[in-house]
Amino acid sequence: MDNAPYHSRKLEKIPNNSENKEKIKEWLRSKDIYFEEDYLKSELLDDVAHFKSQYDERIVDKIAKSKNVKLLRLPPYQCELNPIELVWSEIKRVLARHNTNFKKEEVENLIHEAYSQVTPQKWNNYVQHVISVEKRMWNIDNLLDNLDPVIINLNDDSGSESEEDGSIEEV
Repeated sequence: MDNAPYHSRKLEKIPNNSENKEKIKEWLRSKDIYFEEDYLKSELLDDVAHFKSQYDERIVDKIAKSKNVKLLRLPPYQCELNPIELVWSEIKRVLARHNTNFKKEEVENLIHEAYSQVTPQKWNNYVQHVISVEKRMWNIDNLLDNLDPVIINLNDDSGSESEEDGSIEEV
C-alpha cells in the first residue's frame, strides 16, 4: 500500500504543538495518563510523546488487523514499486488516444473499456516488472553499501616541511 493520505488517516488525532493546553490535558485525561495540573505545555507534550505510539494507529491498519491481514507499505516517493501505477498509466494512454469529444459518458465508457483490457496476465506482467525493478534497486543499494569511501587529503605532499612538523609557515 502506498502512503496516500486516504490510506493514512488516523483513528484519532493525537495532540501536537499547535493544540492549546486544555486540549492536550483532555486527551491525557481520556487516556487516564497522570499529569500535574500546573504542568507547562511542553511537559504535557512530553507526556503525549511518551504514550503516542500506543494510540497512533491508522484506520486502514485496524481494519486489516481485524481481518487478519498484514499490510505492507511502499516507501514514500517510490511509485515505481507499485504495479497499480502501470495500470493507471495504461488507462490514461487509452483515454489520451481515444477521447475525442471529452464528454462525460464517453470518458466513462473509455475508462471501463481500458480497465477491461487489464487482464490477469497483464497484471502478472506488471507485478513481475515491479519485482525486477525492486531487485535492481536492491543491487544498486548493495553496490553503494560496498563502495570504499573516497577520501581527499587536503594536506598536499608537495607542501613545505613545516607542515609536516605541525608548525605553520607564514606567507
